[in-house]
Order: sequence, then structure tokens, then C-alpha cells
Amino acid sequence: RRYNTFRVSKWIENRNRDIIDKISGEKFVLYMLGVQPEFSSHSLAREFWDERAIIQQIALSLPAGYKFLLKEHPAGIGNKSIDFYKDLEKIPNLYLVPANYDGLYLINESSLLVTMAGTAGIESALLGKPSLILTNRVWYNFLPNMYVASNITDIGSKLKEALDMKISPEQVKKEAKILFQAVKDYSFDAENTPVLRGTKQSLDEKELNKAINILYDMKDFHFNRLKNINEK
Repeated sequence: RRYNTFRVSKWIENRNRDIIDKISGEKFVLYMLGVQPEFSSHSLAREFWDERAIIQQIALSLPAGYKFLLKEHPAGIGNKSIDFYKDLEKIPNLYLVPANYDGLYLINESSLLVTMAGTAGIESALLGKPSLILTNRVWYNFLPNMYVASNITDIGSKLKEALDMKISPEQVKKEAKILFQAVKDYSFDAENTPVLRGTKQSLDEKELNKAINILYDMKDFHFNRLKNINEK
């Protein structure tokens, strides 16, 4: 796998090193591939496990005048053969972007982001950009910039709807920041612990107390929810 990772990475990089300069000023849709196998692609977005078919459907659905940029996940390089990318390169107006290219910059410059269920969807909201999500099971799909495709036949209509997003980017950013702050308030710092592949064996006292309080709040929330359901 290490050799394939190097081979694929260099092949994409050498062929498309100056891709951003080539399409400067042009409209493009960005699709950021996920890692396979992974929970987001094989569980949350299980109807969309065939990425080749998804990419072809997006390409066929693009309105005239749009380029199609495809960026592989850095951790996904090496999981697929080089033939996978060579076949995709045959699709008109599709351009492969080196995996190490700045994803936030690409999202900000794009007309639309397409993703399965990854964190790129949240990033697009924070940047005020529309996003086509290939699953209805992500926790952030209620944000106003999210357009959800439930199956592959939805892609065409949802893509056009997303490109014509009516809500202002400023409103999208505002609601995304509210969600982001809520997540931050109900999170605790576990940096360098085994959960995040670190070696630290305990949490700081402040973060430990916060984690315990969050668990109690979750218990109360679900208890009250079940109680209300039973009373109905």
C-alpha cells in the first residue's frame, strides 16, 4: 500500500500541479472524497458507497459553464488503484486536485461543495457556501445551506437547487456559528488521550468534571424524552 500511495499521489500531483491557476475565475463544483471503508461512507451514506457512479452522476448533472474538481482525502490515497483515477480523468470537465491541497481554500472558492457525511459540510456552512450532502443521516443536515440527496437519482435536482441557494451567505454563517458554539459548549478537551491516538492516560480535572456534567445532562435529556413518549 505504501508504494501505491506514493505512486498515486505523485501521478495526481504531476498532472495537476497548477490546476487552480488553470481554472482561476471559473465556476466549479467541488467533490471531496471520503475514506473507504469508514462509518460515514458505509453506514451513514450507505446508498452512495459506489463513488465512481456518484462522480459520474455529478458530472452528468452539472449545468453548462461549470468545472468539476475532485479532491481525494489524504488518508484515502493508496486505497484505490491508479486506474480508478485514470478512468475518472476521462470525464469531460473533471479535474483531479492533489490531496494535500488546502481544502478550506477550495471550498471557499467553489460554487458548491458535494460530500458524503464528512466535516467538510460544517466547514462549508462556516464559509457560507451551499453544500450537497449525500445522506439524510448527518447531524448537521438541518443547516440552511444543506441540500440532501437521499439516493443517487436525487443528485441532479438537488445539485441544481443547491447552486441556486436563496438564503444569504451571512445568514448561513450566523446559524453555523450558533451550532459550532453549541457543540463547543457540550464538548470536553481530550487532547493527546488514547481516544485521539495519544498517550495521556487521564483528563485534566476541569475537563473531567465537564465530561461528567455532559453525561448527566444527556441522561436527563433521554430520560425526559422517554417519559414524554410513554405519557403520550
